[in-house]
Amino acid sequence: NFSNLPGAAIPNGFWVMLIGMVAMVVGMLLFFRKRGWF
Repeated sequence: NFSNLPGAAIPNGFWVMLIGMVAMVVGMLLFFRKRGWF
């Protein structure tokens, strides 16, 4: 069912993906604050 999931073969794939998603959210929040949207 999950054989083609990106990062599933990497032992720490969950943490890599989690850190990547958190980094994107933080980056978007900083961008929005800089533009005065948030």
